[in-house]
Amino acid sequence: MKVTKTVKLKITSHSHIFNQTLEIYNEALLFLIDVISNEWNDIETLSPKERVNLIEKLTHETKSNPFPKYGFDEQFYKYPSYLRRATIAEAIGILSSHFSRYKNWEEKRDKRLAKGKKFYEKPPKIQEKANSFPVFYKKEMFQKISDGKARIKIYYLNDWRWIETEYNTKNLQNRGLDGWKEQNPALVKRGKKFFLHFPFSGKVELSKSDEIVVGVDLGLTNSAVCSAVDKNGTVIGRKFINQPKEKDQLNHKLNKLSKAKRETALSEKPKYWRKINNLQKHISQNTVDEILKFALKVGATKIIFEHLGKI
Repeated sequence: MKVTKTVKLKITSHSHIFNQTLEIYNEALLFLIDVISNEWNDIETLSPKERVNLIEKLTHETKSNPFPKYGFDEQFYKYPSYLRRATIAEAIGILSSHFSRYKNWEEKRDKRLAKGKKFYEKPPKIQEKANSFPVFYKKEMFQKISDGKARIKIYYLNDWRWIETEYNTKNLQNRGLDGWKEQNPALVKRGKKFFLHFPFSGKVELSKSDEIVVGVDLGLTNSAVCSAVDKNGTVIGRKFINQPKEKDQLNHKLNKLSKAKRETALSEKPKYWRKINNLQKHISQNTVDEILKFALKVGATKIIFEHLGKI
């Protein structure tokens, strides 16, 4: 079975200049989410590759396509081509998940109303803010110089530029990565620090009793993403786990906590923290419950998590 594990390596130089790259990437992602939302009826039945090609044609100017419908190039001048396609693919994934959840909401609403019962659940909404992280494609945006040193292409001083940066490779030690293939890294921000997340892919032999296993990736935009894989390595099911309502409440309470701290001299706010901790506990427990439900549904014998040593 093919397995992917991610190693997080801290950037140790020039970390103060990466914010602009994340900002422009998320602005481009929101722009494309809006485009795809408008065009969803035309792309819904297309294959993944056809979807990306169509959205690229609608947004990117070329000699054979001088007048695209949407002015992406005007707003995001010199946006790298590989990154543009990756941004389109992520935007399509976000919208696909949204419309799937919306369809489930409609079915749930119709069933409840058909029984003469009231339905109070609000419909899912398309995200108004983005907090995603760009992938640096090798050669085009990431060129390794030596262990712990590379040239990367970032958005800085209103242009896309190549810079040399260094990163700590300590986390690569004792991870059993011999024979594993290094994939394209992603630029990730945690607090005020920046990291390069390197996925490594390799094969793991399952025992004869393991017909189906579930791999769990604790996501950045979702609480978790589950993939059910059979003994031949074929993905037979996926589940995206998220709690948008609870996370919105959590952000609201964190903002209220910050405001309360500014308005009073007291730093401890037990009432606020009790509510925040209860919400966090609920989100964690709900994520565990949904993982188990999915594993039972597909008949999995094992659940495999990413390396959690640093969490």
